Amino acid sequence: MRKTLEKGAFVEWLLTFFAISIVIFAILIPKSMRFDVSGWDSTLKGRNSTYQDDTKSTNYTSSSRSSGTLRLERGNGKYENDPMSEYIVIENNGSNPVNITGYRLENGKSARSYTVGSQYLHYASDVGVIPQGAKIVSPDGRSHLESIVLNRGERAIVISGGPGNLTSYPLTSFKENSCTGYLEETYSFPKGLDKSCVRPSKEVGYTSLDIKCKRYIDSMQSCHTPEYGGKDEDGEVCRDCVDGEKGLSSMCIAYVKSHFSYEGCLANHIGEKNFEGKTWHVYLHRPWEMWAEEEETISLFDSSGVLVDSISY
Repeated sequence: MRKTLEKGAFVEWLLTFFAISIVIFAILIPKSMRFDVSGWDSTLKGRNSTYQDDTKSTNYTSSSRSSGTLRLERGNGKYENDPMSEYIVIENNGSNPVNITGYRLENGKSARSYTVGSQYLHYASDVGVIPQGAKIVSPDGRSHLESIVLNRGERAIVISGGPGNLTSYPLTSFKENSCTGYLEETYSFPKGLDKSCVRPSKEVGYTSLDIKCKRYIDSMQSCHTPEYGGKDEDGEVCRDCVDGEKGLSSMCIAYVKSHFSYEGCLANHIGEKNFEGKTWHVYLHRPWEMWAEEEETISLFDSSGVLVDSISY
């Protein structure tokens, strides 16, 4: 009995000694050697795996939350159901260029319920992938395609369908420039084009023209391709008329033909300073509308599948 008590007292003394030693160790150890767990939370958030923020109910990845470079705008997606007119906008508000070719746009169809008979069904979300585009649309249909890169302050107008009229220039996704305003006479662009063509009276060679020719050119609108022949203002057949204007000299007509068209504009202005615009027109070539009228979420994912931005309405 006595030995048992002595053994218990020894164990109690040993445990007390260890407890005191740990306290002394914690006090005397240098701060530089202590474990710092303050950054663990940010480290976990920085991983590629999905992290659940306690302050929000949605899942997200850190790269999509912290980048803040690309921003979505809903465009007319809420109101338009024609895929050739329906569009949303992607803007680059950051300081670095972003290559969006291969990025994925996704609607919120999978989150909505659809009634079929007596059942509620869910369907997979529709997806559109950003294609390559042409900085310069070639009139011969052989445009050079490259990755669509949004520089700082640039935007992409993403149309759900295609360009519509295919009887003139074979149009692909493209970037605006000082000549693309001429394309609006052939194609319909839901957001319109920046008509930044050089004013007709500012074209090189204008000052050398005769007075009648100058008067006609002064009356022209920018980015306008004249019609040749047809009838004059009196309704008479006029082979030498330009937009119904008769009596123009052959030199004047030759000048107008060589300057005031998409091809002529490219020949005279390509490569000039500020020739390149800041807006891309991107076609997803979908046969039906992409964005619903209500209960919609538009999501943009990068080429690795990371959520970049999303908006809901």
